Formats: sequence, C-alpha cells, structure tokens
Amino acid sequence: MKHPNIITVDIDQPDDFAIRIDKHGRISAWGEREAIDIGAVWTRIKFPLMPIRPHFAPGLEEVVRTEWTAFASGLVHIYEKERLSGAKVYRADSKMAQLVSAARAGFLVPESIVGVGKANAEHFSEEYQEMIFKPLHASRIAHSDDLHFDILATTSLNRADLQDIDEGEFRASPYFIQQRLDNSTEHRVIAFGDQVFCYKLVDRAGVAPLQDRRLMEPKFHLVESSRQLRSKISNYFDEIGVRYGTFDLLINEDDDIVFFECNPEGQWHSANNINVKNVMECFTDWVISKADERSPAA
Repeated sequence: MKHPNIITVDIDQPDDFAIRIDKHGRISAWGEREAIDIGAVWTRIKFPLMPIRPHFAPGLEEVVRTEWTAFASGLVHIYEKERLSGAKVYRADSKMAQLVSAARAGFLVPESIVGVGKANAEHFSEEYQEMIFKPLHASRIAHSDDLHFDILATTSLNRADLQDIDEGEFRASPYFIQQRLDNSTEHRVIAFGDQVFCYKLVDRAGVAPLQDRRLMEPKFHLVESSRQLRSKISNYFDEIGVRYGTFDLLINEDDDIVFFECNPEGQWHSANNINVKNVMECFTDWVISKADERSPAA
C-alpha cells in the first residue's frame, strides 16, 4: 500500500514528482500538480543489469543513466539538511545545486522545473508557454555503429510541443525545463581567484540567434566587469565551494544579472582573438601563488 506522504522516484515506476526553483532560488517540491513538504530525502542509484527501457530509447542508455544520476545528486545537494544519503556527483557540476547556490549568491535564476512525469511539466507550461529544454548533465549521444556523436543542445519548447510528447518519455528520464528568456544580453565570464574577465556575446550578422550558442561560432567583445558582478561571483564561489569557473549570464542595462550556469571545468573560447594570452598569464600567476601558499615554509 502506498503511503500518502512518501514519494518514490524510481526508475521503473516513478511517481509524478518535480522540484521548482523560482527566480530568487526558492525551492518547492511538487507531487502531481500539488506542492508537498519534504521531510527527508534518501537516494540510491543502482541501475538494472538489463538496458533501461530499450523499447523506448534505443541508443540512449548512457544519457538516461547520466540524467538519473544528476537528478538524484541534485536532490541531495539542495536538500542538505534533509538528506539521509551522500551526494553522488561533485556539487559544482550539479545544475540543480548551481541554481540554488547562484540565487544565494545574489544572482537571479530562470524559473525552472526538474522532475519525472508529465503532469507537473504541463502545469509549469501553463505559466510559461515559451520554454527551453536541456539535459541535466549529459552532453552528447554516442552511436555504437559510428564514430560520430550528436550534441545534446539546449532546445526551445512551447506548450503545444510539450502536450504532444508521449507520457512515457517523461518517465524514461528526468527532465529539466526552464522559462525562455530573451538572451540578447548574454555574456560569458571567466573567473578565478579575484580575476574576472567578462565578454559580451555578439551574434554574427544575418544569423538568427539560437538557444544553444555553441552551434553558431559566436563572437565576443571584452567588457568591463562591474563591482556587482565581481561580488556575486565571489559569493557564488563561496557557496558552491570552488575558485574557478566560466559563467553563462544575462547582464541587462539595469545591472540585473541572471545566472544560467557555471562550468567548473569551462574553456576559454570567449577569449580567443581578444585577450587569451593575458588570461593565461593571470591564470598561471594565480595557480603558482596558490601553490606557494600551500608549500611548507622553508
């Protein structure tokens, strides 16, 4: 018999369950279209020996496993006081934990929902009819019969699209959906220690903007890093527990800063042909200084 106060987020027969994160980083848990209280969270990822739902997603086994692990990890990260089991994935790599940490650091974040089952996703789409869909952690789809792979790009999604998706797809793997925002003020930021390099993304002439800019060879301009930006990045590093990252942000004219994500292993392509040599020199100096701090006194 199912206990009314227990939600089972199970790979084989998951209940409708989702976590909503609003623009201020406030968390709410949802059963089927109803907010619920979370008293305790216990996670255990043990995948079956047989392929997961091979009839539904042939070739997507790795993606499904990765997304389930990221979802479980995110739960124990954002419910730190309630968790009964340890984290599975490095906190700074968890998109769910990133959003909450970013809000605590002073950033705004997109309205978001992460969950299993279609009901809560449909409820979210009633408020935000224009959305984006992206993976929690997986980055690509490999093909066993070929050497090429497909990038799992951020994709636009509207309410009509969502309604056409089969219920079974929402139970095969956790989903991550956010409200769609105007990304015309998108910036990339490379930050480590006290160094902050901010680049405004500039679309190439004649190319329609995409949700995922990795697919359009973007160009950047180096811009000044405001005191507010530097402060929020410093706060974020303290919250998430790292000292290096590349950020995807919206920086609007009124200096509202919206956080999309921070890659703790992020690359420096935004600095190419601009100031990549300076970034490398500063990074080298910073790494050496940190090594010196940890060296025993002579």
